[in-house]
Amino acid sequence: MRHSKRRQETGKMLMDVVKYLLTAGFAGSLISESFNYKAAIVSIVGAISIYIIAFFTIPPEKKE
Repeated sequence: MRHSKRRQETGKMLMDVVKYLLTAGFAGSLISESFNYKAAIVSIVGAISIYIIAFFTIPPEKKE
């Protein structure tokens, strides 16, 4: 593939975004006095969406 290194780095970056999004959502629910289900659902759905994009962005390894 022509841009496999760039795709690899973009996929890694998106995986990091997923980790940060879930961490922020979890930490926010611990700090907040009340649990907001709407924010939790949005962060989980967003994380899953970004994870799927990252999964397809990372190129498969070449078998030699």
